[in-house]
Amino acid sequence: MNIRSDSAAISDVTATFSDVDFPVFRLPEMYLIYAEAFLRGGGGDAGTALGYMNKIRFRAYGDSYGPGSVGKLSNGDLTLQTVLDERGRELYWEGFQAY
Repeated sequence: MNIRSDSAAISDVTATFSDVDFPVFRLPEMYLIYAEAFLRGGGGDAGTALGYMNKIRFRAYGDSYGPGSVGKLSNGDLTLQTVLDERGRELYWEGFQAY
């Protein structure tokens, strides 16, 4: 039912819209979480983390992405700062802050 937990009226008294907030998670955010968790010692696999980061970058770089291109990351590029920088670029317009 679309009521508050205290049974009071919802903010849209015409009941035209649902009064439910829900979080939205995008797949690139999950990729970034995996890579950051791996680098912080949370387990996982370096190859998987690198692959996830490159999937995000492939979408951004498009046709210029490939071996030796500026867009593709190698094993040595996978650092915590790289992940945090990518998080800042990827989620910039979604109200996230990278620390």
